[in-house]
Amino acid sequence: MVFSRENLQDKRYLIIIDDLWDKSAWDIFRCALPKNNHASRVITTTRIEKVAMECCSYRCEFIYKMKPLNEHDSRRLFFNRIFGSENACPERFKGVSTGILQRCGGLPLAIVSVSSLLANPATSVDRQWEYVSNSLSDKFGIMPALDGMRNILHLSYKNLPYHLKTCFLYLGIYPEDYIIRKSDVVRQWITEGFVHKAQVQDAEDVAGSYFNELVNRSMILHTDIDYQNNVVSCKLHDMMLDLILYEAAEEKFFTVTDNFSTLLGLHNSVHRLSLQYDNRNHDTAAATTSLTYLRSLAIFGNSKYMHMHHLSDFKFLRVLITVFSDAVHQMSLDLTGIRQLFQLRDVKIEANIHVQIQLPAQIQELKLLESIDIEWGSVCIPPDIVHLPHLIHLVIPEGTGLPDGIGNLKSLITLRSFDLGENSLHNIRSIRELTNLRDLNLCYSGKNVVSNMETWIDVLRSSLEKLSNLKYLHLYWPGTCENGLCSLNPPSRHLQRLEMAYWWFSKVPKWIGGLHELHVLKLAVKEVSDDDITLLAQLPSLTNLGLRMRGAPKQKIIIYKKAFPVLRYFKFWCSTPCLVFEASVMSEELRN
Repeated sequence: MVFSRENLQDKRYLIIIDDLWDKSAWDIFRCALPKNNHASRVITTTRIEKVAMECCSYRCEFIYKMKPLNEHDSRRLFFNRIFGSENACPERFKGVSTGILQRCGGLPLAIVSVSSLLANPATSVDRQWEYVSNSLSDKFGIMPALDGMRNILHLSYKNLPYHLKTCFLYLGIYPEDYIIRKSDVVRQWITEGFVHKAQVQDAEDVAGSYFNELVNRSMILHTDIDYQNNVVSCKLHDMMLDLILYEAAEEKFFTVTDNFSTLLGLHNSVHRLSLQYDNRNHDTAAATTSLTYLRSLAIFGNSKYMHMHHLSDFKFLRVLITVFSDAVHQMSLDLTGIRQLFQLRDVKIEANIHVQIQLPAQIQELKLLESIDIEWGSVCIPPDIVHLPHLIHLVIPEGTGLPDGIGNLKSLITLRSFDLGENSLHNIRSIRELTNLRDLNLCYSGKNVVSNMETWIDVLRSSLEKLSNLKYLHLYWPGTCENGLCSLNPPSRHLQRLEMAYWWFSKVPKWIGGLHELHVLKLAVKEVSDDDITLLAQLPSLTNLGLRMRGAPKQKIIIYKKAFPVLRYFKFWCSTPCLVFEASVMSEELRN
């Protein structure tokens, strides 16, 4: 959030500043806070007493010291995490648990970390509990809270399996408080070679299980959960990040800096580099050629430093991550240097609409490239992208056209956002050849008017019907496009998510009734009948339903008992209230 003295001067405000670590940061904030006699309030949190004193002008009565959990709450948190309740704890563990909790000192993060370690089935034997108890040295009781906390977190890290240790450490390339998408980091782990493919699972499923295990062990904090309660993004507690940075430095796993010139002379010792720029001035003169064996490069922060890196010098680069969204004027991001990075596998660019991204005119020599992810900005896709044999994930901004020949990309699993108005009819027809697709996002930016709509819809329908492995289908069409896909044969009986909330159907298509694995459905219908609701209500796996209706129905729509057996979220758009719920048909929480 950006605020200044000017826009706060005549306002009464409440501002919360979380996790201050030094007095200088408070001095900067304080300069923007006017004293206007409007009874405004500022709340800060910190672990450092001197900072707390500075924030309240050394008036101790304004400092509230958080107390550790008492014995009862500590035991409840501890046992609930491991066994589900305190009563479920076997008698043989109660004695040793008392000692463990004493060493945790009532610190919630310590209790959660240790209990998550003990909740692992591999530690459900007596000797493992004794080992954890003994590892938490008796010295912990007299150590400062932060030092003791680090002791416990290090124990949790030490007991991770080797493959989880490397994946956990890799998260440290992201800045503090950064929201990390599961889909992104899973692909990066695979590219780095951290994932061991199982015989019956593909690499992404295995990597996803690694991510879920780190969540279950409370090593990472989930920030977003989908409708099936799957964690889709996470962040690191700052003390976990401190632990990662310490361990990574000890093992020379990666390097974090805000100044390229500090890397001079390191040569072959830097394999993974995270550049995290702020708004200060940085020295942009550096000999990048010294980083001969750099495998991963992640750049975060101020956009004005993005042009400085000679990417072509990083001959062994596999992963390139560039994240900035601060551009307020049109600017260019030059990525033409990746043309010579023959080991490159994963490119992730986060920008905003002001950024013109320049890719090389030819990239077909990047035979190992597996993922291109550019969600925002403006980009021209090289014509020879259709000759990348291993490209699995392709994410491009809306309004971006693809060259003809996308049917050659037989390995594609993910395709977003394929703009129906920016691609030729030949490309729309070629979608049918991408039979490995699982995730397809179709959109229409409206920049070009689609001519011969009937032919266009027929081609789209026939293409979708060939995608037998599709699990996620999203079609965004703003406007009044109607019908056309009512007669669609289900593209895949394994569809789990279908979002067509802006493509108007005259009624709920019959083929939706055959999607027994469908979890999420968002649909737009001109008029909803009892038969439509009956069809939807029998979907056995449907947990989320969003239904848009253009006009008011002729009579009330009744939701009967035993309808929607597993539905958890229901959103209904209609100009006139028309739903009637039979008693006990759904939980009170859902009806509200």
